Amino acid sequence: MFFALFVITVSAVDQSKFRTCKETGFCRRNRIRQDLPPQFSVLPSSVVTHGKDGLTALLQSTQLEAPPLKMGITIYDNGVVRMQIREANPEKPRWEASDIIMEDELTSIEPSITAQDSSLRLEFGDERALVVEYTPFSATLLIDGEPSAVVNGRGLFHFE
Repeated sequence: MFFALFVITVSAVDQSKFRTCKETGFCRRNRIRQDLPPQFSVLPSSVVTHGKDGLTALLQSTQLEAPPLKMGITIYDNGVVRMQIREANPEKPRWEASDIIMEDELTSIEPSITAQDSSLRLEFGDERALVVEYTPFSATLLIDGEPSAVVNGRGLFHFE
């Protein structure tokens, strides 16, 4: 009896009101890609620290005609690391959700920063660090010396 009700409920969904991946422009452009996306690199001369407000840097694509992207990193006292990447000089501002991270309820902290020729290390909290590799761009969050999260570890970062 329960199974029969479940089947009736599922069949009552109007599939025409939902888009499939093949109907969206993003999927059409990226599902059939044979080439890898362009690699991004951090421009070391663009790294600027802002104390408790984190740091910013520019990311440049290997497609030199592409404008640079601006990366911002903020670290909070509860261990949250926020990385935002957007156009450095957008033609029009992008919509951003204001309630993703309730910044009013968080306190940003100033990490200990160590810059090297090919990377940047931000240390904070108890055995936590964020390592940003310049070329190709990647970021690895370390907790107790072990990778916890990796951004662009396989070099597939794509910005549209």
